[in-house]
Amino acid sequence: RNWFVLWASPANTDDVYVKFGATATTSDARLGAGAGNSNVTGRIYTGQIDAIPASGTQAVCTIELN
Repeated sequence: RNWFVLWASPANTDDVYVKFGATATTSDARLGAGAGNSNVTGRIYTGQIDAIPASGTQAVCTIELN
């Protein structure tokens, strides 16, 4: 993985919690509707990325370049 971005859909009605590793919880990084987080420079995390919705079903997209 040389680059990645996480993006929460602007249509989401609640937050999504993301963890670089296994088993995300509500204590991990929060992405609100339409928010993103990218890693494009420096040390790139190459392990598992896990996400859970705060409630219901919320959409998250992960895009990576190898």
